[in-house]
Amino acid sequence: WSSPITSHFMAEESEAVKNRNELISGTVAGFVCKLIEYPLDTAKVQAQTQAIDGKAVSPIALLRRTIRNDGFFALYRGLPSPLLGSMVENSVLFSSYGFARRLLTKPGDDPEKIPFSYKLVCGSFSGACVATVLTPVELIKCRMQTVNQDAIKYKNSWECLVRTVKAGGVTSLFHGHVGTLCREVPGNAAWFGGYELGVYLLTPKGGSKSEVHPAGLAAAGALGGMSY
Repeated sequence: WSSPITSHFMAEESEAVKNRNELISGTVAGFVCKLIEYPLDTAKVQAQTQAIDGKAVSPIALLRRTIRNDGFFALYRGLPSPLLGSMVENSVLFSSYGFARRLLTKPGDDPEKIPFSYKLVCGSFSGACVATVLTPVELIKCRMQTVNQDAIKYKNSWECLVRTVKAGGVTSLFHGHVGTLCREVPGNAAWFGGYELGVYLLTPKGGSKSEVHPAGLAAAGALGGMSY
């Protein structure tokens, strides 16, 4: 037997557990993802901002040159800012997506079963939320990764952050925010749309998401990343 009051508190506890799990899983995912992708991201930024003898250089050639001249860990130059930022980014991304999904779910219904179009809306909402975190993080990251002759040299991410704020104020950290929004809002709609589509295709008929193998969930996440 349970009273309406007991049911209310159980529902609140369940909601709190969901929010906690989304924050924790997003934080861990962001940490692991950034450690793996950062060297390639460094090569991408360098390929976009420098050339040798006036000619564009491939990311692979830049990777080799950086390792040869400065050692392997030079690929992780400026990592602290995006590492912390990625942990916050993913926790905001997943928690805001979960919040929007529950907000659009009718009382008593399963948030997993809302219409696909609603999930796209939730992805767009999460993209708008996460863009606020990403803009200053990416600005510092790109300044640390840029090593051409015209680039300002910083000792570490903290010095880059302090000098940027001193030069232009806190608002200077949000240069390019509109561009980030234009990327993240449709990008995350595509990301979550691709992920949810992958999960739907891998879920046994009449079954639920919990029955999908972890490898299948990883594949759905890969589809989401490609869609982004």
